[in-house]
Formats: sequence, C-alpha cells, structure tokens
Amino acid sequence: MRFVRVLLIMGGLFIFPSVSFAYSNPFDLSDSWEWDNGDFYGEGDPYILKYNGIYYLYVSTVDDKSGVKAWTSEDLINWDYAGLVTEEPGTKAAYAPEVTYWNGNFYMYTSPGGNGHYVYKSSSPLGPFVKQTENLGMGIDGHVFIDDDGQWYFYGTGSDRINAYKMEDPYTFGPAINTGAEMDGWTEAPTVFKRHGQYYMTYVGNHVWSKAYRVDYATSDSPTENFKEKSLQNPILLNTEGENVGLGHNGMIRGPDLDSEYIVYHSHANPGRYFNMDRIAWNGDKMTVLGPTTFEQQNPNLPDFSDRFKRDDIGKEWSEVNGGTWKIHDDALEQELINDTTWHRLVTTYEAESNYTAEFNMTLKDNGESATPRYGTVFSYQDEDNYGVAVLSSKENKLETNFFVDGVEQGWEESTLPADFDFKQLHQIRVEKEDSKFTIFVDGMHKQTRDIDSLHGGKIGYTASDVHASFGYIATSNKVNGSNVFDFHKPLPGKVEAVHYNSGGDGTGYHISDGELNHTYRQDEVDTQANSEGGYSVKLAKKDWLQYNINVEEKGQYSINLRVATDNNETKVRLSLDDKDLTDTVSIPNTDGQWQNFIIDHVSVPKGEQKLKIEVTQGSLSFASFEVSKYKDAPIILEDFNDGVDFGWDRYEGSWRVDTNQDSASVFDGFKPIPGDIQAAYYITGGEGIAYHDTTPENIGGVLRDDAVDIRDKPGGGTAVGWNQTGEWLKYNVAIQDEGIYNLEMEYATTFQNAKVRFWLDDDIDLTGIVDVPASGDWNDWQILRMEDIQLPKGEHTLKIEIVEGEYDIAKFHFRSFDIHKPIPGTIEAEDYNLGGEGVKYHVHSDSNTDGEFRNDAIDSQPDPDGGYAIHELKKGEWIKYNVNISESNKYGLDFIANNFDEDTKIRISLDDEIDVIESFTIPVTDGEKDWENISISDLDLPQGKYTLKLEVIDGELTFTKMIFHTFDRTHSLPGKVMAVDYMTGGEGVAYHDKTPRNIGGKYRFDHVDIRNHPDGTFNIGWNQTDEWYKYNVDIAKDGDYVLDINVATKQQDGQVRLWLDDEIDLTGVINIPRTGEWDDWASVIKENISLPAGKHTIKVETVNGEFDFHHFSFLEQDQYQEVEQEGVYRSGAGTFGKSVIGDSAWHNYIVEADVQVVDGKGDGGILFRVNNPAHGKELNHNNADMLQGYVAYVNKDGVHLGKFNYNWTYLEGAKLDDPIDEWQHIKVVANGTNIKIYVGDMDKPKIDYDDHSATAFIHGKVGVRSVLSDTKYDNIFVQPLEPSTTDILEILEEHQKDLAEKDYRSLKVHLTAVGQFEKKGSAKKVIKHMEGYKELLDYQLDNELISKGLYGILMATTNSIIEYWKGK
Repeated sequence: MRFVRVLLIMGGLFIFPSVSFAYSNPFDLSDSWEWDNGDFYGEGDPYILKYNGIYYLYVSTVDDKSGVKAWTSEDLINWDYAGLVTEEPGTKAAYAPEVTYWNGNFYMYTSPGGNGHYVYKSSSPLGPFVKQTENLGMGIDGHVFIDDDGQWYFYGTGSDRINAYKMEDPYTFGPAINTGAEMDGWTEAPTVFKRHGQYYMTYVGNHVWSKAYRVDYATSDSPTENFKEKSLQNPILLNTEGENVGLGHNGMIRGPDLDSEYIVYHSHANPGRYFNMDRIAWNGDKMTVLGPTTFEQQNPNLPDFSDRFKRDDIGKEWSEVNGGTWKIHDDALEQELINDTTWHRLVTTYEAESNYTAEFNMTLKDNGESATPRYGTVFSYQDEDNYGVAVLSSKENKLETNFFVDGVEQGWEESTLPADFDFKQLHQIRVEKEDSKFTIFVDGMHKQTRDIDSLHGGKIGYTASDVHASFGYIATSNKVNGSNVFDFHKPLPGKVEAVHYNSGGDGTGYHISDGELNHTYRQDEVDTQANSEGGYSVKLAKKDWLQYNINVEEKGQYSINLRVATDNNETKVRLSLDDKDLTDTVSIPNTDGQWQNFIIDHVSVPKGEQKLKIEVTQGSLSFASFEVSKYKDAPIILEDFNDGVDFGWDRYEGSWRVDTNQDSASVFDGFKPIPGDIQAAYYITGGEGIAYHDTTPENIGGVLRDDAVDIRDKPGGGTAVGWNQTGEWLKYNVAIQDEGIYNLEMEYATTFQNAKVRFWLDDDIDLTGIVDVPASGDWNDWQILRMEDIQLPKGEHTLKIEIVEGEYDIAKFHFRSFDIHKPIPGTIEAEDYNLGGEGVKYHVHSDSNTDGEFRNDAIDSQPDPDGGYAIHELKKGEWIKYNVNISESNKYGLDFIANNFDEDTKIRISLDDEIDVIESFTIPVTDGEKDWENISISDLDLPQGKYTLKLEVIDGELTFTKMIFHTFDRTHSLPGKVMAVDYMTGGEGVAYHDKTPRNIGGKYRFDHVDIRNHPDGTFNIGWNQTDEWYKYNVDIAKDGDYVLDINVATKQQDGQVRLWLDDEIDLTGVINIPRTGEWDDWASVIKENISLPAGKHTIKVETVNGEFDFHHFSFLEQDQYQEVEQEGVYRSGAGTFGKSVIGDSAWHNYIVEADVQVVDGKGDGGILFRVNNPAHGKELNHNNADMLQGYVAYVNKDGVHLGKFNYNWTYLEGAKLDDPIDEWQHIKVVANGTNIKIYVGDMDKPKIDYDDHSATAFIHGKVGVRSVLSDTKYDNIFVQPLEPSTTDILEILEEHQKDLAEKDYRSLKVHLTAVGQFEKKGSAKKVIKHMEGYKELLDYQLDNELISKGLYGILMATTNSIIEYWKGK
C-alpha cells in the first residue's frame, strides 16, 4: 500500500480518483499501551481530531502509567506513532482524552482513573499538553461540542445519564443539565454533533468490560436537553458473541474524501482493547452503521484532489489569476501583497464536478491599511465571470461570501464570527455544494447556505486582497451530504437502505421505466418518498430495478429480508448478482400498503465485492431496505437433562442448575464449626421466613444463590450479602466445639452512619445486644467489627444475624476464643493464646504491645499477611500458652508459620508443663522480614485429651502467626472418603503441583495450593488450573473393582480430571467434569469399574483441563454400588431474572417446545427464540433483564404471553390459560418468517398467532429459556426444523454411530434410506407407513438394550415430527 502511495504523491499533491484497498477490524497499531507486567492494554476510548488535513488519534492511558499517546495518519488507515503528547504525572490512567482545537490552542479533556476531569492545553496537537485546572469533577468521558454560534458545551456522565454543561470558556462550566440520554443503567461516552440543524448524540452503556457494551443515539432540537433515543435504529453498534465484542466508547470523524463519515470505537482484546472503525450511512435524518465488521472493508476514499504544499515550487497543477506573490514557504502557500486591494487568486487546474465538498485551511499573517482586507477561498471557479468566494474579514470579524454568474454579481452576504475569533490562527472553511445550494462552514460552524442557480462545478483555490496570509491543506471530493455511501460496497451480512443504490444514472445504478426527475433525495428519476419509519424509501413499478455494491463476508447460505409495502395483489420481484439470477421470481403478498418484512431464504451468495440488483418484474411496491443474514436450518435437539448436565447451554443471569433425582442435601445446611469462619452467603436453605427474611423479591446482585437474598461479588474474590435493610435476617447452622467465651468479628462495608446489628442463638438467646456498625467509608472498604465476651454453649445450634438498622454489606463472620480447648488436628492462631495474663498464660520481659494492637496485654501482636495477627518478637525465656484438645493419641505433623531473621532461634513445645513434645527445635531464618514461611516438623507424639500447650523461646527471638497440627501424611483407608485438602506434605513437586505462588483462598494450609471455605463448614481446593495435581497416601483394603465419586463445582465448561496410582498407573482415563452451576453448586461425578490393588499406595488427582473446585473423592466397592436411573430438570432459581441459551444465531425457521413448570405459580417462565447478542444482565453492577435481542413466549398467573427484546422490552400479545402454571405445561413455539404461533397444552390450536411486521422484527437466532422472579423448571426441550426429514435423523445417527453396534446402526440407516426415496417422490402415505415401522424398530432395540435411552428419545421424537409433518401434507 505504501509503495503505491509513493507513486502518486508528489510534494503533498494528490490528483487521482480514490483508490480502494482492504482494511479489517480490529486495527493492529504499533506502540500500544502495555501494563508494567507486559500485558496488552491497547487503544481504549479512541478519539480522532483532524487538523490541517492530518488525523490525530488519542486513546486512554494504561492505569499504571502517566502520559497520553498519539498517532497520526493522512488516510485513517496507516497510523504512525507520534509519541507521548504529555508526560505530566497527573495523567496517570488518563481515561478518554479528547482534544478540541480553538484559535490556535488545543484543549485536552480527560478524567484520570475516571475520577473527575482536568483540562490540559497545548499549542500543538502533539503537545506538550500542560495542566490548566484542578479536578473539575463532572464524571468521566468528557466531550466538547461547539455550536454554530461558537457557544461551547461540555458533556459528561451523571447518575445513569449524560449531563450537559454550558461553558463560559474552555475552563468554566455552568450547572449540570439532564440531556435525557440514558441506557437503563450506567451511561457514558457521549459524542455530540449537528447535522442539518438537528443535534445528534451517541452514547454508550453500560460497563466497559461487559460484552454488551454498546452504542445508542438520540436526537434533539437543543444541544442540552430533550434528547430522544431512536428506538428503530438502536443499538447502532452491538456484538456480544465471537471474538470482537464489547463495542463502544465511540467517536465520529469525516473521512479523507471530506464526505464519508466513520464511527471509531474500541472492542475487547482480552486483556485490553482494540481500535475499530466502520462506515456511517445517512438516509435523510436516519443514521445507521455499516457494521460492526471484522472482515476486509473498502478503505476510506481519498479526495479527488488535495495538496499539502510539501515542496518548493507551486507547480503546474495551479494557475494564478490577477497575479500576486504566491509562493510556498514552510510547507504552506503564502500570498503577501499588503495595501494591494486587487483580488489575487491561485486556482487549481483540476475542476470539481457539479456536486462536491471542498476544504480549505488558512492563517492571517498581517492586514493592509484598506477598509476591507480579506482572505479565503474560491470555488466553482470557471472564469472571472463565474465563481464563488468565501473569505474572512478580520476588521469586520465576519465571514463574507459572494458569487458571480455569467458576470452578474450575486451580492455579498455576511455572517458574524465568535467575538474571540483569532484570525492569526489556523482556521478551516468547508464548502458543500449540492445542486444549487452552497453551504459554508467555518471551523465546523454552519454559517451560511446560499442558493445560486446556474453555477456548477469548477476549480477551487485561495484568494486574498490586501493581506499577508498563509494557506494550508486543501482538498475536494465529488461527493456531498453523504453521497459517498451510494457506491460504497456495503458489508453483508448487514442492512442496506433502499435509497443507497449505486450512482451512475439510469442503466447503471437504476432503471426507471417511466419516471420524472425527483428532487426529494437524490435528484434523479427514482421515485423517492419520505418514510414514516424515518429517512426515505423508494417506489418501484414493473421493470424498475435498483443496483447496489455489496461486500459479502463469506460464501454461504443467506436469508434476504426485504422491507416493503404494496397494495398490489400481483407484485413480483427477482434478485440478481452481477447480472446472473440469484433468486427465482418471487411473489410479494399484498400488505395493504403497510410496511412488512418479506423474507427469501436459502439464497446462495459467493464471497467478495459484487453488484446486487433488485428488480420488480410485475406490479409495484414501496421499498425501504434489505437485510442479509446468514442462514442455517435448525438441527434436531432433544434436551431432557437426564445426564445431569447442560452441556452446550450458555447461562447468563440467574442460578441455573440441573436438578436430578440423585441430588443430595444442600451443602449450605452443613454445620459450620465454631471457632472458625462463616461466609455470609452460606446461610441455610428453606426460603423466606425459615432461612432468611429479605424485603426484596429477587437476588439483586444475582450471584451464587437463587432466592431473594441479595448477594454480590466481592472485589478480590468471594461474595458478600448486600443491600441489607432494616428488619432483614439470615440464619446459619453452627457446631460449637466447646462451651466458653468467644469473640465475634464481622467483616462489613457501609457508607451509612447509623447502622446496627444483633446476633441470636437458636432464635431466642440474644448473644450480643444491639451493636453499632460504624461507617467504613465506601461499599468496598471492608472493615472488621469486633464483639467480645460472647458466651456460647457446646453443640449444634442455629445462629441468626439481624439487621437492626441498615444498610451494610456483610462478607463473613469469624468466631475465636481465647480460653476454649482448640481441636487438634487443626489450626491454632498465634493471637488466640489463653486468658489469664502475665505469668499465667504468657510470660514476657516487658510490655512490648505499645499500640495495643488486637489484645490489650503485654504480648506484641501485629497484622499478618492473611488479615489476622502475628505474635511479634517473642524473646529468649518468654513463653505463651494455648488450651488444646487432642482427638487421639498418634503421630502428628506441625506446620509452623514463622517470620524469622534470627539464626539462633530455638523453641520448645510442651503439654501441661510436663510432657515435652519438642525439647529443642531450631527455627531457620526465613527469606526476608516480610516473607512468612512454613516450617514443617514431623512425627510429633501427642496423647489424646485436653491439655495446655506451651510454646517457649529458649534462644533468639521468634515471630509467628499460626501452628497447624495435622495428619496429612497418614494413609486414607479405601473404600472410603478422602478430603481434597488432606493431600500429603512435601511441597511443590512432591505433594502437589500448583501454578500460583500462594494459597489464593488463604485457608486451612500454608502452601501454594488454593483453598477456600466450603458451604458445609469444611474446606475445598479451588482455582484448579490445567496440569495442577494433588497426591494422597491411601491404604486399599483389598483388590477389586471400585466406583469413584469425585465431588466438584464449576460454572465453566470442559473441565477434565484423571487419577493416577503410584504416579504410573492411569486409573481412570480422562473424566469430563460437567458444569454444575455456580461455584458452590456441588455435584458428584461417577466413574465405574476402576481396578484397585490392595495395599498402601499413592493416588494423584490431576487437573487435565481446568477450572473446577474439588471437595473430596471416595471409592466404593463396585458390587455395593446401585445405579439409579437418573432423571433431570433444568431449573432457574427464584431470586432474580435469568436466561440460558443454546444454538446458532443463524438458525431461521424452527419449532421449539418444552415442558415448563413455574414452581409455586410465582413469576414468569418461558421459552426464548430467535435470540441474538445475549449478555449477562447482572454482572458488572448491571441489573438489566433485557440484555438480548429476540422473543420470549412465557407463562405467568395472567396467562401466556409474547414479548420482544431489543435491549429493551416490548409486550406484544397475551391470552388467558385455564390450567394452573404451577403444574407442568407443554409449550410449543412455531417461528416461521414473521409469523409466531404459541401453543400451550392444546398442540392443535395456538393460544397466540402473531405477525411481527415491525422494522425491528427478528427472523433468526438461538433458542433458550428464561425466568423472571420465579423458580421455573424446564424439561424435554425439543428443537426441530419446520420441515423435518429423514436427513435429520441420518445426521443424528452418524453422530452417534460409535454408540451402536454395527448391525444395529446399519439396520436403522437402511430403513431411513428407503424412506428417503418416498420423501423425494412426495408419497405421504408411504412415508407415514414406513416411519411407523421405524418406530417399531426403535422400540425393539430399546427393549433389547441395543440402544441407549437418550438416543432412543431423540430418534423417536424426530420420527414423530416427520409423521406429523407428512400427515399435515
């Protein structure tokens, strides 16, 4: 590309038609931002400024660096890195920098870290930009718009909306004004521009890292208020599936040809963000985006003529008129004739056509002494009798225009310029000529429109009188008012406006058999009319046709949707591609003159740039647009969930899970041990009034559980119960290990000043009284509230937390005790030494706890890395005591977690001051003062019973945080259960392999393995990554075959595990781990017939493919295992809204049916269909139930209903139901073209029969299920094409061939092949007869266990569909 340009560029002079090359999104720019660790950050929030013919790209700065980067380009395609335009420290994480040019200065507006705006200033677009203000607030993503009168406006984020501020100067802002622009949640990134007197705003929602980050637009008659969204076009930019997702934070820029316009935006790079660009297409006042695209697109057209004056001589492409002193100086054209009032001109030899756009840049150096020194542009110049001028008068502070036609002067007209207009700085004049109208802009401000008849195209140039002036970049293009889009190759799949047919006139872009010149839109014979849905449409009669340039992404089957209206009964159309028939002649039904969608399916289209012709062969119609989408027939799918998994389904909101008849009791009902941690979200089951009381009907946070308790993700990991309100409560099962005095620590966050809490035991014992909860400062500023001296009885109880006065969020509770006997094996926290004071429970030489950290005694306690406390610098002769309860006499291991820099440190451990457990042990020096290490001590003989353990420093000094007494190296008896966290000792490469440098969860053990709390009060291994493993000592009772039960939880697909014996024997092969739901939806994965040898061995559990969490595994003798036939249902959970989808967005016409039960009759449940761009409506602080495009057929207490989503909600139609919805209902949806039929119970008569004739109708997409505030169950979800055939069954058979014996497979296949011959002949009776025989064959194979129940089910369902289809024929 660069080589070609060198051939055509001579000293900055371009004289050639635009040349098309191919670019594709996303862009790959050099010198992208990176994090300090080398991760890609890229080009988020792109903004492009054009100045003197050069484009300048600015992007957001990576969060850990300062400065703002810029790139430059002449064509929007080839970008050269220009370096940092500022390096000021305050620009660290400079979000969304935008640069506005005014009067020789460049003003940068940015919000570093998203924490309010600052203004920076420079005299060059490449800086250096210098800070001019302190923090001005006004949210993030600031944008400046300058109106035609020179008034400045600033736009930024408000409370889920866009605010506007009228500006007094670049640094001074008036009060916030609600513009009305919002996107049902967080709304940001405004861009405002003006077109034909109308104000347009694009804006973005809702979260930058959501895949559904998207762009809407709105219009207004005011720059500051009453912006109304354009619902028929929005979202104008959206893609949630595939690689290029999360599209948004856009800017707008004119292309090099001066006429085309582009939307520039970013997409997710995972990590980081990429820069993208697509064409804007205007149809009157309607804006559309020809995208988003990710395949090769036509490059932005270059101007037909341009000059940058980067040479020494003016050259032959220019000619002087009336003389002057024209020359090139410092890469600019100059004219210097002071006190000479002659109009000197320099014009091009190139002549623009009748309609064109031209751009001129100029700077005043000095004025002469005459009354009217002026300088500016000349255009449509043919000779001194025919031309126009637009000049600047510094003495009058005006733009002045004049025209000559056939020697007759048309007269000067003046427009006042802004009061601060500085003529000695660079300014731009833009001229748009369309037919007889000349529209003049100065620095983007519309100043004049003049109607001049009989003045056509011509030369362009510069003119001056009595001035010394400098002239910069000049260009012209034979396109105006968006006409460049007519010949642009429109990307398909995509939508094309009917009025955007090719230029070239009759026989090239169109043919109109009987037409007159039409001045409505395109000034040709095509009958163009205003469209009630926005923009313009065309009317075509018999033999009329329109032709379009198209660019098809890939060869394949497509559907073409024509938006038409006709009152003719015999209208027919035909489509051709490069003058070859693309379709047969097809009939358009009479629409009574109303707009409807007419769909042509199964159209084969080749890849690449082509010409598509749409011809009316009979009758007449009005034609608004056509949309091309990929086409696929829906396959046969039967999902009964009896395998216990939802493989292939994409879950979004809600708590989707597969319930089976083999599910065990909820892990949340396990008794959590005290002392210990209790996660706030691990309350018991039972629902409202039993497990909790919550005042909202849904889980607002949408995380973890499917009831009404509001749970959110906690930054850094874990969950928190949030949005707690006065009077709400939660209940937990607890197992108190010993009677005694406890302290309770609650981890919370709140901004409220008067919050209060109280804890109860068994509903009637007030444990704490009412306790004040002080404000923490922020909702993610987590603090600890301590409640001391709580008397607890031993045994199993319920613990209730009451929100006496709210609001505050709760992460967890921790119970500790200083005087009970801590269980061994178990963890003894260093700070939990006994009560009693100096000489009784500890001995130190002096009071070293000078700051009273944690406990008010002489022991020096300081924070440790896990959020607890460490005993700091116990010295020689000092000791500390702990009450312990040893479960059995045996050998134990001790993991002693210390931070030691004294090479002489020795300790002694004894029981009751009599029994030496360790007489003397040297604590090694750890690696640095801040590095805590696990010092392992093995083979400690401990007797059963209750004792007082004494830790004494016998030399040096000691800092430690905990002692973990364990039996990790003991053998686990098999058959039996092995806890995941009880792997052997030995560290990395011996006992385990873990890729993280620390225990992410921070629980149970102090090594690299990631361990967290389990809902039942135990612990589990989490964050498993591919190739990690854990090893266990086992003792197998006898040789034999065993059944493995491995207990896992995961919300991801494709997990895999394998077990090894003695590192060499592959016990299990690779076992697939299904998605179980949320990270605490635990399920068993069973593997039968595993041969185990008797004796002592090691078992290694290998993560073949992550990620899943792992709680335990167990082995049961094979002959004691009784398999129960598993049955499953898909379940949504009642706490919120939720959806789960499956399939391909290219599926068009199909039938989907399901059994649906809305448990308890509360809320809505139903079937999604024609689903496009689904996204998670709960993640990233969203609370949006409408984040998809498509339809839903649902039932509730009021009946059955049909609704439509387009990132908003439209109710379409409903009908009453006789049967209660809390019983199983069979629902069927038939989607055929624009018609939708919904059946409930009665499969012969639809409850709803609806035609969606709207401009936002969806004709293709996935299927799914959805619930709203309901615990809905789904079963037997069946998807099939509208016209099922034996081919569908053959495809299923081929997929499952390995599951059948060869003779059984051949028997089924041969039978179908024979039926296929009758299908081809249309012999309905024979097809039905032989398919009934096929059912008998399937029954025979099932009865003789020759076929699985799952395969039998889907083949039988498809067979019945074929029989019903042929009966209908």
